[in-house]
Amino acid sequence: MDFVTFRRCTRPEYTEQLDHPEEFIDSEAYMSWEQFFTELLRKITENDSLRQYQKSRLKPYYMQGMARDRIICAMPEKLQVYLRSMTDSVEGSDPVDIS
Repeated sequence: MDFVTFRRCTRPEYTEQLDHPEEFIDSEAYMSWEQFFTELLRKITENDSLRQYQKSRLKPYYMQGMARDRIICAMPEKLQVYLRSMTDSVEGSDPVDIS
């Protein structure tokens, strides 16, 4: 899911955090921006059975279609072909454990 779509689908109580994350990222609570956004993504998707995010166990939603393509495009080029071939075979399958 790209940021624009993610932002549009987000519950109103989280829009300020997405628009101005620097005002919400507490260095005592989060060692990095990644930790902050991972926690925010978990909160935003916690009641959405299709998109519920867990970093260690990805739902098929994140491994197919546009969501998959946008994630893969952010990775090094050498991994892109390999990951696309692997995820093509999981469309419609159960969540994949990546821990």
